[in-house]
Amino acid sequence: MKQAPYTVGRWAAIYALSVTTLSLRAADITWANTSGGDWATAANWNPSQVPGPADKAVLALGVTVSVGADTTVGSLDLSSGTLTGPGTLTVNGTMNWTGGRMDGAGATAVASGGSLVISGATDRYFSQRTINNAGTLSWSGSNVTSGNGATINNQAGGVMDLQSDGTWNPNLGGNLPVLNNAGTVKKTGGSGTSTLQSIVNNHGTLDVQTGTVNLTGPSVLNATDGVIQGSGTVDISHTAFTTDGQFIPGNPLGALQIVGNLPQSSSGAINIQIGGTSAGVNYDQLIVTGNAALNGALNVSLVNGFRPTAGEIFEIIKYAAHAGWFDSISGLDLGGGFYLEPTFGSTSVILTTLDHRPRPQFSPPERLPNGDIGFTLTSIAGQTFVIQATTNFLSWDSVLTNVNSGAVFDLIISDSDVYPCRFYRTFQP
Repeated sequence: MKQAPYTVGRWAAIYALSVTTLSLRAADITWANTSGGDWATAANWNPSQVPGPADKAVLALGVTVSVGADTTVGSLDLSSGTLTGPGTLTVNGTMNWTGGRMDGAGATAVASGGSLVISGATDRYFSQRTINNAGTLSWSGSNVTSGNGATINNQAGGVMDLQSDGTWNPNLGGNLPVLNNAGTVKKTGGSGTSTLQSIVNNHGTLDVQTGTVNLTGPSVLNATDGVIQGSGTVDISHTAFTTDGQFIPGNPLGALQIVGNLPQSSSGAINIQIGGTSAGVNYDQLIVTGNAALNGALNVSLVNGFRPTAGEIFEIIKYAAHAGWFDSISGLDLGGGFYLEPTFGSTSVILTTLDHRPRPQFSPPERLPNGDIGFTLTSIAGQTFVIQATTNFLSWDSVLTNVNSGAVFDLIISDSDVYPCRFYRTFQP
């Protein structure tokens, strides 16, 4: 019986200590050393403690604060001075960057679920340092001036939201800034232009929902796992543009404009949705102001329960000129005996609705300079067909099968010396 008061008192003391400890850890801690210094020195802060994973750190003096070793903070307000150092500063919650600069060889990491908010009327300065964003980076109001290889790694699951018409420029000199995107970079605000004067490597999604994203760095890569989509404009006319990825016009339906040439590779794809008969409104349209290399895949699908009738047409791609006919086309067989047939004109690709299946057509054979025989098949876009051969009209051997064909197929016969007289036909399974 004598132990009960002691036990209750002990747990009360522990509870009181825990409350006190939690309140200290969830503090607003402000940089106080007017000469600058090391982040990890408690005496540099008010109150005199180093901000921890639950604390809010405030940098409002015009001094240099160096992060020498990796550390984590709950949130951060940077309104003045310079954040630098070789260490990585991880922000679990919100980092408000309204003034000052970040530089040095280290990194600022935004954790998943966290955010970096760049706002204010004056330019932000960002040199050499790396921003690793696994949360949400929202940018509005100001330009960002960079140099010396400053890098933004927008990681898988991360979002970089361009909320106004700003410029990321390389005016601090040195190596050009770099944007590596494995998440989503989107423009959601401003009807004008957001300009990125950086190297861009896109392994995620670039989603232009409004206005224009102008990419003016020396090189832009849309990799095989990259997607460019939306109902705005992407200007790649001032950069060396390489694309092995996808283009998806619309938001979800609409027109996506590419200013410049579109050098689509055989690994790429253009995805078009058709939900009505009005271009850029209820069916997708890709508009290329320059030359379009139509390689890779064209994927067409119907949405919103729409079923076109015979004779209806859809101008799905516009360009100044084009080369290629796509390597494969899918979605042209609408079922019920209806098909979409593509026409590759001088300035656009048009899909025409037919109430019958197009029949493959052989061109006359042609002797090639190396002695081989060449045929060209047309009217086979999006279809599966088998080419068969015979020397006696009694037995037909299958030479090849092509699935979801492009608009044109070139057949090269390299064994004509073995079969001096041979006949060919197509068969649609």
